Amino acid sequence: MPFLMLLFPLFLSATKKVQVLNLKTEYKTNPIGISELHPRLSWELVSTEKNVRQIAWQIRAALSEKDLKSGKNLVWNSGKVVSEKSLNNTYEGRALKSRDKIFWQLKIFTNKGETSWSKVNSFEMGFLAETDWKASWIGLDKVFEGDTLAKHSRLAARYVRKEFQTANKAIKKATIYISGLGFYEAFINGTKTGDYVLAPAPTDYTKSVLYNTFDITEKLKPGANNAIAVILGNGRFFTTRYEGGGKMRHFGFPKMIAQIEIRYKDGTVQTVISDSTWQITADGPIRANNEFDGEEYDA
Repeated sequence: MPFLMLLFPLFLSATKKVQVLNLKTEYKTNPIGISELHPRLSWELVSTEKNVRQIAWQIRAALSEKDLKSGKNLVWNSGKVVSEKSLNNTYEGRALKSRDKIFWQLKIFTNKGETSWSKVNSFEMGFLAETDWKASWIGLDKVFEGDTLAKHSRLAARYVRKEFQTANKAIKKATIYISGLGFYEAFINGTKTGDYVLAPAPTDYTKSVLYNTFDITEKLKPGANNAIAVILGNGRFFTTRYEGGGKMRHFGFPKMIAQIEIRYKDGTVQTVISDSTWQITADGPIRANNEFDGEEYDA
């Protein structure tokens, strides 16, 4: 009996040296704007011991961090799943809805014991239905001085702007859903949203268009006048070679769509959408731009 009692604490100390780290959803840490109905979850098993192998895992998920940690009102409890797989395990909880934010964590069963529950991670759904979009596509379907639709086309960047007033109360969360064709850069009160370049990724625009989602809570000023500004580049939407070779496909003049949803702590929601009230001009420093010929910038 004394011999067994000595072994037991040694076994416990070994399991404490095993951790679950780098939790990912769709290869990202705490992403927002997910469109996959069964997001793929991944993680890494880290240990200071040798020959530690995952033999099973358990994931639980909830709509709030409080419920998750208490184990109540779970939207998914996988139970113990016997598997060595730690990459792209699909979420199989209750059906996901637009804007759902899911908090999740897991523990791993190894050949040398089980880990404690991991830190809490999350993922947030984007728009899952076309009706979620209240905004409209806007742009300028014409050329301006200096533009040309000749074989070697030139088109100045479009500059789009909208001012809006926020309510004089605490903001819980603010999110922007945005796309620009071909490329865009968006600024909230003078600060760029995200660190993307050449966004969104090009697609066959007759079949699909991608959009980005950003948390802009910290960029907004409650009870004040705020502004969103967007620069639209040509990308592969307005073709580099408008006439002639026929190899480059032309989809039209640059356009954008944006929807800002501001959720206040009192439960009310304010929505700002792109529409005909936004200001648009081509009178800016970027006089021509495309992926092949570069950019002309007149300071």
